[in-house]
Amino acid sequence: GGETNDYYLTANNEALRRPEFDLLLKDIGTLPALCDRLQLGAHSSLWFGPAGTVTPLHHDTIMLFHTQIVGRKRWRLISPLQIAHLYNYNNVFSPIDLDAPDLLSRYPDFARAQVLEVVAEPGDTVFLPLGWWHQVTSLDVSLSFSYSNLAVPNHYSYTNPDMPDW
Repeated sequence: GGETNDYYLTANNEALRRPEFDLLLKDIGTLPALCDRLQLGAHSSLWFGPAGTVTPLHHDTIMLFHTQIVGRKRWRLISPLQIAHLYNYNNVFSPIDLDAPDLLSRYPDFARAQVLEVVAEPGDTVFLPLGWWHQVTSLDVSLSFSYSNLAVPNHYSYTNPDMPDW
């Protein structure tokens, strides 16, 4: 189908919780020492999509690792210290599209945000700290595996900021 966002299998599908996927999880190699292997099935997700698949700008309420298996993904990251530039009025999401941020009329203050960028290739793992904003784009047909089975407290209850003067 070419570059598109129409065929994206997202992490919210709960596929890895199904018994049919137990063998796949057993095939996962070494995890960082910080991870609890026994919690892998309950705290992992598969991501699959063609080039052009985009996860819009948001932050997670957990920390996670994201391993690229097939294809490449471009991660653009913004520190949580820059939230004032992100027009965050909708829970964990920002309306800004990093590919076309509309700095002139809608989001002029976003020009002050510092965006970091990395391309994850097969075998690369990205660690996503709590609260870091990110927009992820598949550059190729992409298969990824994310896991948040850290053996440390790993949940943050997010309250949307009330900052009407942004």
